[in-house]
Amino acid sequence: MNNEKTHLIIGDRQVGKTTRLIKESYEKGIPIIVWCNDHAKNILNKAKEMNISIPDPVVVTSGINSRGLASRPDMQNGCLIDDVDFFLPGLLGLKVVAATANLVNFENTELLTIEGQMADRYHGEDSKNEEK
Repeated sequence: MNNEKTHLIIGDRQVGKTTRLIKESYEKGIPIIVWCNDHAKNILNKAKEMNISIPDPVVVTSGINSRGLASRPDMQNGCLIDDVDFFLPGLLGLKVVAATANLVNFENTELLTIEGQMADRYHGEDSKNEEK
């Protein structure tokens, strides 16, 4: 496996997170892992609209069908996961109440944000309004 940084792409809905993953899938030849067949079809349609060809997305709906992913030749350099907030509950079969990510401790992790209302909240815009 390569030593490329892991990055988290965070932003509001419809601001380009999946589009960024599609471009990365195209550039690196790595499939995108998704939680359902409809989402896989949507990703392929979006790639077609972008006039690029990507590996078929991989649908993982449970821990059972995730076994063996590491042995796939197209995943030897890692994987891309779209909508981890939908993916994890589908994989685990459980509601995820809370989760953490160790950005500070991971030397190979980069946080990428895409502007939108969520970015404003993250940067304290909501807390400024609450103080008024």
